[in-house]
Formats: sequence, C-alpha cells, structure tokens
Amino acid sequence: MSKIRREFANDSSKDTRPVSFRNSVTTLIYQLGGPLRQVRKQFPNTEIRVTVAVTEDIVAGLLDRRFDLGLISLPVAEEKLKIMPLFDEELLLLRPSPTKVRGGHAD
Repeated sequence: MSKIRREFANDSSKDTRPVSFRNSVTTLIYQLGGPLRQVRKQFPNTEIRVTVAVTEDIVAGLLDRRFDLGLISLPVAEEKLKIMPLFDEELLLLRPSPTKVRGGHAD
C-alpha cells in the first residue's frame, strides 16, 4: 500500500485533520472565496486554517512542513516544491496625470 493511502482516509468526509493554508499578500486574495467554499464542501469535517504571510515565509514553512499548502506570488525557484500556476495576475501601473484634473481628489 502506498504511503499516501496510509496517510489519508478513502472517505474525504471522515478526514478530520486540520489543513494549514498560507496565502501571500497578493491581489488574488479576493478570488479565494469560491475555491475555499468548494474545499469546505468536499471536506466538511476538516478545519482549514488560512493565514496571510509573505512569500519567503510560506516557502520556508512548506519546506519545513509547517504548512500544508501555500499560494504565493512568482517567481520562486525551489526544486523541492511542486509549483502549479493558478492565475495570470493583471497588474496596473498608475502615475499622476500630466495635466491638472478638476473636480476633486482621492482620500
């Protein structure tokens, strides 16, 4: 029997071990609601601990096996981790207008 089969129950609804998920400070954080609800539905008895951390701490925690999963901002070069791209994140660059804009200001 493989190691993974010994460690995980065949019935996901009976697996009650907590899962530690770390998310980096990224603009994608707002997209986690749907996927986390799907995980909760599939693993209803599992406590999912979500914490925000910086990418370097997430990588170190995954390597030390302190965390189960991590969502990070690339690039990261680490041979001991399986990295799966999930999204293409659109970034925008903002700068002041060269002409004066009338009608207010941002707070």
